[in-house]
Amino acid sequence: MKRFLGWGATLVAVAALSFIGVRAASYVNARTSTVGTLDFGQELAIPPLLAPRVQDGRKVFDLRLESGSARLLPGKPAETWGVNGPYLGPTLRASRGDTVVVRGGPSARLWALSPEWSSQRD
Repeated sequence: MKRFLGWGATLVAVAALSFIGVRAASYVNARTSTVGTLDFGQELAIPPLLAPRVQDGRKVFDLRLESGSARLLPGKPAETWGVNGPYLGPTLRASRGDTVVVRGGPSARLWALSPEWSSQRD
């Protein structure tokens, strides 16, 4: 009985590994190409860099959530939400070892950008 269970478990393991191997091979060898079929007519808007203010040796970024309008496609304005502007948000840059504080009003807290928040309110 033990021998039968051992062979059965081995057979199941080999079958499972074979199935995984066939699936992986078909994924790797898939003939999918998007060359010549994509049109990037609209450039991606790159958010500007937000310069922090330095307070007590910490980099402090002040954020506010705003509604606005942006033209995501030519001739088609869209209602948008953004941080410190009508669309997207600023790029925050800090270096390893920097102490960073991200502050915002109640609406900006939706973004949960930092574990440390100011007690100040907008």
